Amino acid sequence: MKKLIIFTQYPYSNSINKELIESFGFNKAMNVKLDAIINSAFSALRYKEKTACTVELHYCDNRAIDFEGLLGKDIELVKQSGTTFLECIKKNFKKSFEQGFENLCFINTNINDLTFEIIHEAFLKLYYNDIVLGPTNDGEIYLLASKYYLKSIFKKLNRDKQIFEKISNLLKDANINCGITKTLINIASKENPLFK
Repeated sequence: MKKLIIFTQYPYSNSINKELIESFGFNKAMNVKLDAIINSAFSALRYKEKTACTVELHYCDNRAIDFEGLLGKDIELVKQSGTTFLECIKKNFKKSFEQGFENLCFINTNINDLTFEIIHEAFLKLYYNDIVLGPTNDGEIYLLASKYYLKSIFKKLNRDKQIFEKISNLLKDANINCGITKTLINIASKENPLFK
C-alpha cells in the first residue's frame, strides 16, 4: 500500500520565505506559496484517483480550517510534528511503515511545478531503487520516496540546506540504490521565473 504525505505551512507572515516577501511584497508572496500548496495537493489527489494511494497533508499550527477551505475534504489533514521538511520526514517515516505502508513519498511545497507524472515516476522508480529523491535547483529536495525506514541515513542528517548532496553521498557510501526525479525550481530561488 502506498502513502503520499505533503508537508506544508499555511502562508502567513512568519511562514513565508523572506526573499519572496522582499521581492513581491507580502500579498503576492502569500499567493505564490498558496499556489504551490494547491498545485502539490491537487497533483497528489490526481495520483490518488488513478492508483491505490493514501494522501495526507501535514500542516503546522492550528490551520486545519484554512486548508479545508482551500482544498476541500478529499485530502486527509494531519497536524504535523516538526518544522523543517527533514524533521517532518524523520518523525513520520517509522510511524508510516509501522502502519503497514510499503512505499512512502514525502512532498515539500517549496515548488510549484509538481505534477502527477513526477509523483508517478517517483513510485515507479521505487521498483528498481530503495529511495527516490526529487532535487531542487538550490540543493534542497522537494520529494523523497522510499521502500523502507532508513534510520541509519536520517540519523546522520541534521540540516535542510544542501540536503540533496548530503543524502546522495550517504546513500552512495551505504550502497543504497537511489533514483532521481526531475529537478524543480524552489519558489524562493532567484531562478524562479517570477523573479524576472
